[in-house]
Amino acid sequence: MSISSIQSSIRNGQAKLQRLRTQDANDQAKASKLGAEAHRLEERAMKSPSPSLAKSSFNSAARKRKDLVALEGKIAKRKREISDAETKLSKDEQRLRAEEEKELKKADKKAKLEQTRRERDEAAERKAQASRQAAQDREVSHLRSKTTELEERLISQERANAPDEVVVLFIAATPDDQDELKISREVREIQKRVRSSEYRDSIFFEWRLARRVTDLIQDLNEADPHILHFSGHSDRENLCFENAAGETIDLSNDQLDHLLEAGSNRIRMVVFNSCDSHQQAKNAAHQVDVAIGMSTSISDDAAKIFSAQFYNSLGFGNSVQSAFDQARLQLELELGEDHEVPRLISADGVDPNTVVLVSPEATA
Repeated sequence: MSISSIQSSIRNGQAKLQRLRTQDANDQAKASKLGAEAHRLEERAMKSPSPSLAKSSFNSAARKRKDLVALEGKIAKRKREISDAETKLSKDEQRLRAEEEKELKKADKKAKLEQTRRERDEAAERKAQASRQAAQDREVSHLRSKTTELEERLISQERANAPDEVVVLFIAATPDDQDELKISREVREIQKRVRSSEYRDSIFFEWRLARRVTDLIQDLNEADPHILHFSGHSDRENLCFENAAGETIDLSNDQLDHLLEAGSNRIRMVVFNSCDSHQQAKNAAHQVDVAIGMSTSISDDAAKIFSAQFYNSLGFGNSVQSAFDQARLQLELELGEDHEVPRLISADGVDPNTVVLVSPEATA
């Protein structure tokens, strides 16, 4: 028998038992009333001085007693019905508990089976995931190995193609109406650090100081550089040069783009060692392989340390990326300043890790 059937039987049994108990209570009240009325009539008959009135009272009392006996028989029968209903309800409740326990055991068994299945599936998934991860790790390792191999081949090719002598055109401008810059110190520090590099004879500097805008094309044609280096004042829109009177005259970003486009075909890198020159570097990266600019202002000392270490690192045959990283680290080590100020930007498709300008092979 299903649980729902037993529950239905219990509800019916409870309703029936409630009905029988209500009827029993009503009949008990009627029996009590009949007994009281019969007793009252009997007392009246015993006290009545009139024989006829006494007889009438006894007869009424007898009828009440007869009705009471019939009602008590009915009550006794209903008591048995109540007992039977209680017994049946108790058995139904016991059966319900038994069925519920059976269902709980079934549910518990099912839950355990489901838990076992889930744990088995999770273990299989973990194993499969571990296998996929291992395969992915092997693939990544293979790709890294191939990438390293390709980078090494590219660097080797870059070194083979590097010029015997790298020409750096160093252009500086210090207008009289601007804050004085210690350009000479930067020049001296660069010369000192380049001389201490391993392949110092492969780097040649063309120094052009106190430059005017009208000098730039002549400078580019004369030097035909591989690296163009600017040191001076700038903002996001202009580089500062000087006129004949020593006053500031700006070279706009658009004019700089035209200058690079029309300039030496050998230029591979431009360095803007001046304040807020990040935008100039981004523009230059459309014309050359790599460019360096400053994301904010930079002090004289920081500019000197950065450029000196950068060219020193190039002089050891390092890639542009490696030289840039070493220069930023040197800046932090010496001054404790934010080494994130210099920014390296490369042209699309150019990896600065593979750009090598000073070739040990060429030097040899």
